[in-house]
Amino acid sequence: MDNLDILGVGNALVDETFYIEEDLVRKTNLNFNQFRQISYSEQQEIKSFLGNQDPEIVCGGSTTNSLVAASNFGSKCGHICQLGRDSLGDLYEDNLKENNIEVINSLRLDEINTGRCLVLISPNSERTMGTYLGASENLQFSKDFLVALAKSQILFSEGYQFTSNQNYDVFCSEDEKETFVYSYLVQVYETHKELQDSQGYGKITQWYFDNRAETVYGIFDRMHENKIQLSEMVKWIDEYYSHGEYSNSPFFDALVFALRFSEASGSTMWEKYENLRFNEIKPGKN
Repeated sequence: MDNLDILGVGNALVDETFYIEEDLVRKTNLNFNQFRQISYSEQQEIKSFLGNQDPEIVCGGSTTNSLVAASNFGSKCGHICQLGRDSLGDLYEDNLKENNIEVINSLRLDEINTGRCLVLISPNSERTMGTYLGASENLQFSKDFLVALAKSQILFSEGYQFTSNQNYDVFCSEDEKETFVYSYLVQVYETHKELQDSQGYGKITQWYFDNRAETVYGIFDRMHENKIQLSEMVKWIDEYYSHGEYSNSPFFDALVFALRFSEASGSTMWEKYENLRFNEIKPGKN
């Protein structure tokens, strides 16, 4: 395996784009002009409403799009992603190779289809999307991943690549999860400090404080005050992402969930739920 400039870990999704009238979207279970995660069978049902229109088919996923751009500007890139053993998987792998992106994971899944995103575009260019993550949610570990990581300058991924238990556990041991949580908290502090230094205390810095830094500073303080260990936070973050309705939620939301449940009294989740405090999370006076 060659040395890489960028190693990507991302959802492998084939985009199928249809140009339709708005009323056709209303007949589906999708929310107009919004994204929704759905099953493969739901996608097939939606396609049955679209008649014989041939879609525009391209390989997507935010990590893949970024790697294609970087590769075409001269970076040596590799991609860790999970595909199904189907025609869309073949298309995806061929597309990566055409863009000089090394495919790190050669294993295909027989029982799960390659991920797909149905993109429905109205005459006003409003975009409605129904995404089936498919094989992407079931990444199978390979020692090649560690070899590729050791040979890479940069590891690049979309955050929600790790929100399925399977993918999260493939890449992170318990110690690594704790390191990730701590690194996230420190990164928010460093970003806020950098904004203060480069932008002063204007609107951008204030927005970042109001929407990220203030809560993170509060989490730091309350973890210290209540002697909450990182391992406890990781346990509740894992619990948060084990619920399907939260699978695409930001990591920031999982942190808030983890702090509240770590603080709540009780020996069971239900007892803790009854004792949750929903007060604002703010830093201490000191």
